[in-house]
Amino acid sequence: MKKTFGFTIIELMMTLLIAFILIGAGVPALNDFVSDRSLASEISRFNIALSMARSEAITRGSNVVVCPSANGTSCVASNDWAGGWIVFRDVVGNGSPDLGDGTCAAASDCVLRFDQGMSTGGVLTANANLLSFNRTGERVGGSSTFFKICNPKAHQVRNITIAASGSVSIVSSVGVCP
Repeated sequence: MKKTFGFTIIELMMTLLIAFILIGAGVPALNDFVSDRSLASEISRFNIALSMARSEAITRGSNVVVCPSANGTSCVASNDWAGGWIVFRDVVGNGSPDLGDGTCAAASDCVLRFDQGMSTGGVLTANANLLSFNRTGERVGGSSTFFKICNPKAHQVRNITIAASGSVSIVSSVGVCP
């Protein structure tokens, strides 16, 4: 009797069935992982802007403000920060970027950083429409500011608190993104 090599159609079908079951179980977990990593990236970018603002206030010895902005040159009077934000030196102390000739001369306000906001369609809201740090790195105004950041595709909400001292804390919670 001649020995044959290969797979029978039954063996091939069973192998494909097991492969499809494993792929079907893995794809939703992969989607959740990607959504969670995207949210972590958004939080990191926002946290970098906050840390930069505090550091620049101390380094430059003047007030530095973070506010929501869609165009990178002016603040938006809104508690919705998802559209972007700017970090600027506020020499005048009015919480508005008076850019003058656009240079970073010592006597004029200067945009230090512009971020175009949440690229993943996420939500970033706050109980304030600007944050200001003084030359010692403390918050101007003295009260804490609370941010909620989430991605509608992820199942986690992150709460960011900026204390009166200027320190930033991030706490995870499970919830529904508004």
